[in-house]
Amino acid sequence: MTQREKDAYFAGIIDGEGFITCGLTQGIRRNGTPWKHWYFRIGVQMTCYEILRWIQENYGGHIYQRNTIGRLGKKPFWIWQETKKENLHKIVNVISPYLILKGRQAQLILEYYKDFVRLCGNYIKQEIRIQEWERRLKIKAKLNQLNK
Repeated sequence: MTQREKDAYFAGIIDGEGFITCGLTQGIRRNGTPWKHWYFRIGVQMTCYEILRWIQENYGGHIYQRNTIGRLGKKPFWIWQETKKENLHKIVNVISPYLILKGRQAQLILEYYKDFVRLCGNYIKQEIRIQEWERRLKIKAKLNQLNK
């Protein structure tokens, strides 16, 4: 299978069984100062571990098993996901041309990453201004609407 075929296959899995989402976590440090962290996730939830293993081998990310308590008689299921900025951006770039259902979510992630710069192999977040904060909230709202 060529890399383009792998990317198209993976995009089909994301369209059918996957998710592309974002969130905002916040809290208060021990010294009393608040913190906020934006994150994006791309992932797949399914009962077929072998496919998730294939995704991990080809695209990185992590696999974990969901809690099966209260799911008597049902097959266990796993989740593959990627949250690391560098890899997530790379994945979305290569699969977005093949996405049908989740293409708009992918474009929103690419739009979000416009405010990151590449430096020494790491993405460094630029200072967030009020306008940028509002832009991110709008992207989050659009993603939430598309994922309903």
